[in-house]
Amino acid sequence: MDKHYRILIVEDEAIIAKDIQDQLINLGYQVCGKEATAAGAIEKAKQMRPDVVLMDIQIQGDRDGVEAAQEISSRFGTPIIFLTAHADEHTLNRAKNIGPYGYILKPFDEGDLNTAIQVALAKHHLMRALKQANEELDAFSYTVSHDLKMPLRHIDAMVEELESAINSFETDRAKDYIKKIHQRVDSANQLIESLLHLSQISKKELTLEKVCANGLVEEIIDRIKSSKIYEGTDFVVDQLLDFYGDRALLQQAIGNLIDNAAKYSSKSENPTVKVGMNNEGSGKCIYYVKDNGIGFDMNSSSRLFQAFRRMETSEGFEGSGVGLSIVKRIVQLHHGEVWAKSKIGEGSTFYFSIENNHGNF
Repeated sequence: MDKHYRILIVEDEAIIAKDIQDQLINLGYQVCGKEATAAGAIEKAKQMRPDVVLMDIQIQGDRDGVEAAQEISSRFGTPIIFLTAHADEHTLNRAKNIGPYGYILKPFDEGDLNTAIQVALAKHHLMRALKQANEELDAFSYTVSHDLKMPLRHIDAMVEELESAINSFETDRAKDYIKKIHQRVDSANQLIESLLHLSQISKKELTLEKVCANGLVEEIIDRIKSSKIYEGTDFVVDQLLDFYGDRALLQQAIGNLIDNAAKYSSKSENPTVKVGMNNEGSGKCIYYVKDNGIGFDMNSSSRLFQAFRRMETSEGFEGSGVGLSIVKRIVQLHHGEVWAKSKIGEGSTFYFSIENNHGNF
C-alpha cells in the first residue's frame, strides 16, 4: 500500500509530537500539521483534510481528544487513531463509542505506528467502498422501481392508444404515438446506459499523468460554448495549478460540473460560470466551479451526489441524474473529496480536491 498519505498529529507534549513527526517522515508519510488543542485540531482537519489523525486522548484545553475526534470524524469522516499512555475506563468507553480506527499505547516504535496507520487506511477504504456499494444498491433499486418503470408504463399506455388509432384508421394519430413510444424507449435506454457507465468507473485502472488544469478547463468550455444555448454565458477561469491524475476521467468529472453550472445558470439574466482554486498546501488543492443559477436547498444536499436523485429545483432541465454521482466516484478514485454550497436563487459552488503531487498516489 502506498504510504504517501497526510497525517495530522494532535499531541500536547512538544517533544513527543516531534518524535512522532520524525517517525512518520522516516516511514514516508507527510505530516500536514501538529496541534495541541481540540480547537486547533478541528480547524487544521478542516483546512488540510488529512488522511489520518493521530489523536492523543489527554490534550490541552477544556475539550479532550475524544471530543475533538468525535467532531472531526462526524464532520469530515477522517480515520482517527488514538494515542494513549493511560486513561480511565470512562474515557476509554467514550473513545470506543466514536468508532476509532485504532489505538496505540505509548511508548511505541515505528513498526507499531506504521501498522496502525496501514490498518486504519485499509479499514477506511473498505468502509467507504461498502458505503458506496450500499448507496449504489439503493439507487439501483430506486431506478428499477421508479425511473425504469415509468417509461415502461407510458409505453404500455401508448401502445393501447396506438391500437385504438390503428383500428380507427387514424394514420396521423398512430404516427404520433409511434414517435412517442420511440422517445420513451430512448429514455429507458439512456437510464440503463447511465447505470452501466456508473458501475464501470470504479473498475477502470487510472492512467496517471501531469494534467494542465487550465488547458483541460478551456477544452471543456470551448465544447460547451459551441452550443447556441450558452452563447450568452460568461465563463471566467482563474490561473489554476496543474494536477496529477487520469486525464480522461478528470475531464469527465470537471466537464460534468461545468456543464451543470452552465445549464442551471442559463436562465439567469447574466449567466456566469467561474472556475477557480484555493491552494491548501501539502500537495492538495481545492478547485471550485461557481455559477449564478437557480441554486438548491442545502437541507436536501444529502442526496446531491446520489445516482438518479435529482433536486427539486432541477425540474425543467434535462439530465439523467447520474452526473454528480460520476463526479464523486472519479474524485474519490483520485483520493479527493467533493462537496457543494448553494442557496436557492443565488447559485451554487461545487468544490473538489485533487492532488497536485504525483507522490501522493
